[in-house]
Amino acid sequence: MYWIACCLDPRIKAKWLIKNHSDHEAILNRVKSFLKEAYLSEEELLVRPRDLVQKTKMSLELEFLQEYGSTITADDDIERYFNTPSVNFVLNEKENQTEWILNWWKVHK
Repeated sequence: MYWIACCLDPRIKAKWLIKNHSDHEAILNRVKSFLKEAYLSEEELLVRPRDLVQKTKMSLELEFLQEYGSTITADDDIERYFNTPSVNFVLNEKENQTEWILNWWKVHK
């Protein structure tokens, strides 16, 4: 879980693993596999079964738009996250770092 938490900090991503573990590729593959299993794709989020009317509506929309676009899978999102540069930041000792990360993910959900 510690490795996952490090990787999910957009300021660090895989940098810490690469610097500190010789088997960082294997660890990173395990992290990505875990995230791909646990993370719902955008399509799955749109068609959650908790609201049948909403599910039907979204399913019709997705069916209609399917011909004109592509769906984003969890694999795509996770790979895109790891393939983009880490977020630049200025370390502020007075700032709550946990709150910073949570706010970043809230904005980028």
